[in-house]
Amino acid sequence: MKVLCCFRMEDANPVTVPTDHHHQLCADLHRGEKDMSNVTYRQAVGSLMYLLIGTCPDIIFAVSSASQHLEKPMKIYWSVAKRILKYARGTMDYGLHFPSKEENHLHAYCDADCAGDVETRRSTTSMLLKLSVSTKQGVVALSITEAEYFAASQTVGEIVWVKSLLNDLALFSKIKTTLNIHNLSAVKLIRNLEFHQRRKLIDVYYHFVCYKYKENEFVLEQ
Repeated sequence: MKVLCCFRMEDANPVTVPTDHHHQLCADLHRGEKDMSNVTYRQAVGSLMYLLIGTCPDIIFAVSSASQHLEKPMKIYWSVAKRILKYARGTMDYGLHFPSKEENHLHAYCDADCAGDVETRRSTTSMLLKLSVSTKQGVVALSITEAEYFAASQTVGEIVWVKSLLNDLALFSKIKTTLNIHNLSAVKLIRNLEFHQRRKLIDVYYHFVCYKYKENEFVLEQ
């Protein structure tokens, strides 16, 4: 509420999602627009980063996008920041619910857009891990299969870390894990190790997901 009051957004109408797909944050698309340097855009993004680190991890993707345009912000960028603040206004009472020890099934979901960033053409990985947590990929995927495959590898890395954390916290003794992928080709690529010889464009680093699948670290579903 202090952050909202600082930017006079305490009475703003809340929104249900922090991002709007109509907001294309590309400098080339907004050349010639009025410079909004006099607006406290940097302070707004900084305050939002404070919120996501503290109690609002659900705005991490939106804030990550907004933080890439701190130099000479245009009007569209300020609209993006205000939308995130409106979302924070509507989700002030949201929190995390931890299940009982009997609900020891870790469900993981991953997805990726192929070349979604209009400037760098890098894909963005989205992952969700929940008991019954978006990063830009470091390489440029040449197909949706590769983008989904990279996303699966990053998600498996999170699965391994979360399972290790839960074991250290003694919350669960044995954790069942299911990884859901939205691409059939990526699923077949993970299941068929011999097929990788024909996918030389995929770096060896990302085969991590296949070895974990072979070791029965998770069940794979589409």
